[in-house]
Amino acid sequence: MDDIAGVGTERGVGTSSNGGGTSSDHDFTALEPTTLLVKVERLRRLYKADDYVHTVRRGEDGTFGLGLSEDNEIIAFYHEQNTDKLRLGDQVRSVGSVPLVREKLAVLLQRHFSACETVELHISRSSFVEEKVERSGEVFAALELRDRRGENLDEWTSELWELKTDAVWGTFWTVPILPRTHTICVGLHESHLFSEPLIGCVEIPIASLAKETLDCRWYALRAEDAEHDSREIEGEILLTTRRFYSSASICPDRAAFSESDSDDDWEPSGPVTHESMPMAPIDEPADLAVDLPVTHGSRR
Repeated sequence: MDDIAGVGTERGVGTSSNGGGTSSDHDFTALEPTTLLVKVERLRRLYKADDYVHTVRRGEDGTFGLGLSEDNEIIAFYHEQNTDKLRLGDQVRSVGSVPLVREKLAVLLQRHFSACETVELHISRSSFVEEKVERSGEVFAALELRDRRGENLDEWTSELWELKTDAVWGTFWTVPILPRTHTICVGLHESHLFSEPLIGCVEIPIASLAKETLDCRWYALRAEDAEHDSREIEGEILLTTRRFYSSASICPDRAAFSESDSDDDWEPSGPVTHESMPMAPIDEPADLAVDLPVTHGSRR
């Protein structure tokens, strides 16, 4: 279904919602959040593409003249104002720093940029000249915590999942933030009989995640050896992240750590698991017992 992006943007899921825990409510001024939530929501466009940032302008009719799919892929142009920069098939991922996730580009533009004559669109564009070939098969995700030098501090992997770019995955981790953690890395791997090749990964500085804030946005998956300024990407991944203060109900054995803690005193632990407790057997009162039917045998 077409959606004409004439106006606005929405705030989007690039959504960031504040979850409380301010310094006025709690005495956390000397401590950093101790727990990290990372959830893989969806995957899309798992083929080689290039990242671009283009400034687009409204036409004489006051719109940007873009026809968009439900997933904000450009499928039509309604005037020629921006056809020199954009192409059919371009995937719009954000407007400036405002992420575009579950809402339409037109809604986001109306909400945040209704008075703007020009906006910056962050897009991905397929590198294929011929028909694109999507990946298939089983995949899994891996979450790594890395230090400033890029060395791995700890790692967790997800379950295997039959790859579907039109479905929600939903695998997630709730893990303690280790001392010296500088970057989190989420990698997507194919699962073969004798190998687990990396499709692509995204690196996120831990300090860029706002405290006590739930954030959801699309990230570009890049080859592990890709240059920092490379445009080439391997696909896109939708992540929800939250860096928060742990509590006894979430992680009872977790203590606060600081940069001065010795690495010898720290033993990496697995992610917190939440399991239902078995119910105790219910003793039925004797007066509620049901009498069995009387059986009558044949006489001899």
